[in-house]
Amino acid sequence: MGRLGELTIRSIPEELEKVTSFIGTCGARVGLRNREILDSQISADEACSNAIAYAYPGTTGQIRVVCETTAGWFSITVTDDGVPFDPLAAPEPDLDASLDSTSLGGLGIHLIRTLMDEVTYERRGTQNVLTMRKKV
Repeated sequence: MGRLGELTIRSIPEELEKVTSFIGTCGARVGLRNREILDSQISADEACSNAIAYAYPGTTGQIRVVCETTAGWFSITVTDDGVPFDPLAAPEPDLDASLDSTSLGGLGIHLIRTLMDEVTYERRGTQNVLTMRKKV
């Protein structure tokens, strides 16, 4: 089927609802089950939230979300032109540590790694490109 659609949002939290809706529409078009759609929505929301929080310090920019399907995979690619940030380089959180001894952050990336079947990051020129794939 190929490309299902593309969405460009401003890097502000109020735009996240558009991402969730877009992922739901794309997932439904290819027949994903409700759980697969939800996993994909949560992952895209987390990836975009990271870009909103870290990509454009002190300013706003754009985030592009592309959905595609190829050879049994549903793919979501999140791209921004912000500061270089490889979320996959972040250490795994210690899920057994007490709340008092843990720092905030890192759980969103952990969720993405857990909910999606394959996650890759690359820096292409001036862009952060995070691709998350779900086997369908």
